[in-house]
Amino acid sequence: MKMKRGPILLMLLCMIIIVNGCSFILHRPLQPLSETEIWEQVHKNTGSISDFNCEAQLILESGIRRIPVNAELYYRYPDWITIRTFAPFGFKIIEASLQKNRFQVYSLISNEYITGNLDSVDISTRFKLPLPNIDLRNVWKRLFNPDRPYDVPAEIKRIGKYHVLSYAQGEHFHEIWVDGRKMLVNRENMLDKEGILTYYMSYSGYKKKSGVRFPRNIEIGDITRGVKLTIDIDKFKVNTHFSDAKMIISVPTDVIRKEL
Repeated sequence: MKMKRGPILLMLLCMIIIVNGCSFILHRPLQPLSETEIWEQVHKNTGSISDFNCEAQLILESGIRRIPVNAELYYRYPDWITIRTFAPFGFKIIEASLQKNRFQVYSLISNEYITGNLDSVDISTRFKLPLPNIDLRNVWKRLFNPDRPYDVPAEIKRIGKYHVLSYAQGEHFHEIWVDGRKMLVNRENMLDKEGILTYYMSYSGYKKKSGVRFPRNIEIGDITRGVKLTIDIDKFKVNTHFSDAKMIISVPTDVIRKEL
């Protein structure tokens, strides 16, 4: 049985309109925004936090080495973070805390309690861990209390669906990629004076809770050191105003103390 040409042509016309319409939506150019307007919208969509805590899996990678550990993270704005890592079956391995310029590391395996100043010790080298050369506290500060990060104005480019803000910092450039549809920070790049990527941070899987949009997946790559840290967040809470006891590292009286 032959089908009349009229309905066939009508169906084809509808398909063309639908495809072209979708293409228009996907490729619609971004609305030009100033630096201030971009940060205002990011702040509005992200929200602000005073503290958060979560359960997560941390994965450290360097070459063929891959070290996955379960962890608890506690953060209080602006500069206090405590991380507790666990072996399988929930045995605590290490507790580490950064507050202002001081760090503390308590190893339950060696019964050592090590303290020192961040500006005088390379933690990655000292503890022989493939850690990116970045302060985790800066990640949370940028994400959850977003504002202009520098006094210098940004150069703004529009690449695909992203607003890309570039800040000159001495001989380096700090790029911040903002999703122009969702107005959320998607990625940060640090480039050297030649424009070569030295490290990056990417954020995905945003989920809203208690008025705050929180990325469930964070990846930090240090290209210079050849290491990567992935943070896959499971359960999390924000702005619960937990007590200092959650942040403080308690050590036994017989612990071996070392000041670096």
